[in-house]
Amino acid sequence: MLDLQTSILLCAAAFAAGGLNALAGGGTFITLPALIFAGLPPVVANATSAAVVLPGYGSAAYGFWSLLREIKPAQWFTLLTTTVIGAVAGAQLLVGTSDATFSFLAPLLVLLATSLFALGSKLTSFLSKQGSHRPWLGVTGIGITSAYGGYFNGGLGIALLAVLQLYRSGDNDHSLGALNGMKSAISFVLTSISVVVFTLAGVVQWQIALLMMLFSVAGGYAGARFSLRLSSESLRRFVILLGLAMSVVLFYRFLVLD
Repeated sequence: MLDLQTSILLCAAAFAAGGLNALAGGGTFITLPALIFAGLPPVVANATSAAVVLPGYGSAAYGFWSLLREIKPAQWFTLLTTTVIGAVAGAQLLVGTSDATFSFLAPLLVLLATSLFALGSKLTSFLSKQGSHRPWLGVTGIGITSAYGGYFNGGLGIALLAVLQLYRSGDNDHSLGALNGMKSAISFVLTSISVVVFTLAGVVQWQIALLMMLFSVAGGYAGARFSLRLSSESLRRFVILLGLAMSVVLFYRFLVLD
């Protein structure tokens, strides 16, 4: 049972994460460290964090519904089949990871996700310029990214949007809006699958996750409302600094406190 102070910390973290995800992404940089410092074992904290951000992916995919109609059923079948296989593999890998190993990997994963976030526009631009008629590269990238997302959710949106540029450079010339919709839909599907795997393995603290979900949704709504008042570049820099700071904090916890 959480004490009042810890409950307030987790609710505030979930609210802030929901706002960040609505504005620029990076919510996992807040929820994962908060759950670890609340006393949850690292693997349980990561699984619970995935459950917390799940509703936001669903609402985002719903918002892109009209654009998602550009995608043909056969393309959805290929993408979602690849996503399911990757997500199950990544989630199963997390379930089999010890807390000691994940404590070591967590700061590295946050640092990797921060790097993906920082290089996001350059990465997607580079991939979109790659040769045409190679959609298999995009599908392969989605499978690998889905495995990454099933294991660790941080930076997932940026990674998916980057590999979808490869898919776009082939025979499937979809609009950027449709790619954003695909990113949200794939994120929702793979996170749903990973959360199911985590739940069956008993590594999700649902009492905590459900409480945080409410505040994450509220934060997402607040973030969407205020999005037009903020400089996207300033917010991007803040998320990058936040990711770097959380990496340092998790490194310190692993090296000094554990």
